[in-house]
Amino acid sequence: MKKVILLAIIGGMLNLACEKKQEQTTQTTQAAQPTQAVDPANAPVFTLEQENYDFGDVKANEKVTKVITFTNTGASPLQIKDAKASCGCTVPKYSDKPIAPGEKGELTVEYTAPAMNGKQMKTVILITNTANQQEEFKISANVVGGQDAPAPPAPNTNVAPPPTFN
Repeated sequence: MKKVILLAIIGGMLNLACEKKQEQTTQTTQAAQPTQAVDPANAPVFTLEQENYDFGDVKANEKVTKVITFTNTGASPLQIKDAKASCGCTVPKYSDKPIAPGEKGELTVEYTAPAMNGKQMKTVILITNTANQQEEFKISANVVGGQDAPAPPAPNTNVAPPPTFN
């Protein structure tokens, strides 16, 4: 009798777990579906003043900021819903206030240069209500004053001189 009760409890738990998994799968599938398509004729259009924003020479580990200007050249208000960057060293900040057709908007990009020298290129991706639903642009910087490569080991000065033979 104990075995029957135990099996009934385990069966009930498995059934609940399967129902929960099914509910999670349904929610994930619904979240992954694209949002309603935007009519391109009436959509906002995100137009940058330039495609690549160059910070120029930036010292290693220095934080710099650039204000990116854009215009809504479309037929309805432009809304930035989210902003992401290709790495954690780049942080875009934006306003969720809609930009009316013909109006200019701004977003701020903070970039912290790595410790390694050289040209850096990062991508900023904006989730918007444009027909594309996603807009992007590039930022770049030339990092100076950092490390190029590990320094070679210092010569050992505690070496005995070579023996002399008479």
